[in-house]
Amino acid sequence: MFSSELVNIYLKLLPTVGYVCLTAFLLTPVIGYLAKKYHYIDLPATKRKRTDKSLAQRIHKNTKPRLGGLAYLIPILFILILQSNGNPSLIGMAIGLAILMLIGGLDDRYELSAKTQFLTQILVSIIVVTLGTKIINISVLGLNLNFDWWHITTYLNGYIVGFVFPADFLSVIWILLVINAVNWMYGIDAIGEVVTIIASITTGLLSVRSGLYGNALISFCLAGGLLGFLPFNLYPSKIIGGTAGATGNGFLLAVLSILSGAKFSNTVILLIFPLFDMIWVMIYRFRIHKDEPFLKRPFISGKVHFHHRLMTLGLSQRKILFIETLLISSIAVLGVFASGFSDTFLFLVICIVFLLILFSLISISVKRKEEKMIDELRKSNRSQIKSENVSDNKEDDIPPEKRYAY
Repeated sequence: MFSSELVNIYLKLLPTVGYVCLTAFLLTPVIGYLAKKYHYIDLPATKRKRTDKSLAQRIHKNTKPRLGGLAYLIPILFILILQSNGNPSLIGMAIGLAILMLIGGLDDRYELSAKTQFLTQILVSIIVVTLGTKIINISVLGLNLNFDWWHITTYLNGYIVGFVFPADFLSVIWILLVINAVNWMYGIDAIGEVVTIIASITTGLLSVRSGLYGNALISFCLAGGLLGFLPFNLYPSKIIGGTAGATGNGFLLAVLSILSGAKFSNTVILLIFPLFDMIWVMIYRFRIHKDEPFLKRPFISGKVHFHHRLMTLGLSQRKILFIETLLISSIAVLGVFASGFSDTFLFLVICIVFLLILFSLISISVKRKEEKMIDELRKSNRSQIKSENVSDNKEDDIPPEKRYAY
């Protein structure tokens, strides 16, 4: 893993990664200034209408500029274009990222509907998959599952494009899952960025191990760009990544996880925490919002994510960031070491069981605290009513001549 040959490879990648990091660091204040000037801002709950569906998710108290994700996505897009060299997968990645940056920027200004954003995600997923990013094989428990059941290929402007069933369908679903899982992590300052940094570094290491140095470069550039942006995004943040940053990060991680050459179970391990958090929230929303239309339930906002539950327990944003960073880093490190063994799927199952226990314990603690707060509120109301009754009775006991005496 740390041979002189591999060290030389990492050193060759370092200048480009440093360029992205420095560019992001220098661009972030400029983009923050422009975002404020042209009202690409995120308002706190106190300055929003009561009918705003996102009120429950707004925990910051001050107005913050958005568009921060462009500070590192712009240089990454530039590198993707330079590195493509006729590679349809990288061309598809560049096209998809450019579309997400455009629609994300519009959402940061005009707050587009969830339907518009989801349709955009479907579009970019189809573009990437059509140009060659596909999940053809999955290794599970020593079995190699092949999803090339039926395919058709054609030529488009000199490039080979094709449709593979059901591999294309599974690939689109995977990309959509990762985009939204990462997007939903953005509830407190820097948490989504830290998750992406850890996952992209790990994906880069696995790509180098597989000899895919071009994919490793993009992975490390994503991590480097986020490191340049992070000083402005740590709590209390001066700027946030916005929709462009959140969806762009998820999109790049999803595509890179397919192209990294690692076993699919390894890529699932890298993103198991945001994926598990998303599934947990969706199950909760389906169970609680029974009066709402079935397809609308997953998109009903509320403070039910893992970081929201930790906040309910009284933890600060800094402590939550530290806990989740430690947890995700541990999973990523173990995932890298497990990638060379045949029992990777067993490790994945262990991670799922561990997260299931962790989320259950946190949920039980939150529920008990909420019940305790309700009981205390009821007790205070009862004592207040009793004190009012007592004061009324005392007033009734006072004779009229004393009550109205001057």
